[in-house]
Amino acid sequence: MASVLTSNLQTGGAQFQTALANSQNAINALLRQAGVTGDTSGYSAAGAVGGGGAPTLGNISYGAEGGYSEAYQAGGNIASDAAMQSRSRGLGGGGLAAQRQELALMQTQKGAADITSALTQGIGEQYGIAQQANADELVRQADVATALANSAAGTGSITNPEVAAPADVGANIAPGTSGGILPVGERGAYKKKGTPGGTGVPRNPPLGQIHKGDGGVTWVYRNQPNGPGWYKK
Repeated sequence: MASVLTSNLQTGGAQFQTALANSQNAINALLRQAGVTGDTSGYSAAGAVGGGGAPTLGNISYGAEGGYSEAYQAGGNIASDAAMQSRSRGLGGGGLAAQRQELALMQTQKGAADITSALTQGIGEQYGIAQQANADELVRQADVATALANSAAGTGSITNPEVAAPADVGANIAPGTSGGILPVGERGAYKKKGTPGGTGVPRNPPLGQIHKGDGGVTWVYRNQPNGPGWYKK
């Protein structure tokens, strides 16, 4: 079983790395489509691992190709068309021509802003995907580690092993006195939490401490299944 769990751990780790790579590829594609140039190493999906947020776009620059450049080219075409129409109608550099040029500039700026906004949103989404993949991987690793520990313990559970204690445990302890430490593997039968009656009950007993109440009931001090305290069968 341990070898199967180890294999699952390795497979899951590979799946996480694949998810991280997919997010990075998507980020790279977004940067290329927008036409971002220069150092883009800061836009690494690995930065999302551990809860890191997506970087801002304050220091990026755009090249001659890509969505940002195309937005300005489209705006330039609009401005050129507006100027041509103005000249053909004899408007020259008058107020109406200026208004058309201003409208063309506004359309250009909006198009460029839309490119940046879409890029910001797209990178943020990929960082969110990478963060979720990391969170899922940590949960999966914890589950596998627990299963491996259970397998190594050979009990099927490390939280509440159901191992019956010998019938004569505490038989030779006089009522109102404490005995030795019951082995871990023999504590499972003591499940009913309560308080030993009578005198001589230890105030700060170690785990596994045996005590026989005045009525002859044997108790064992445990920290489970319902928190630290005395348990009987």
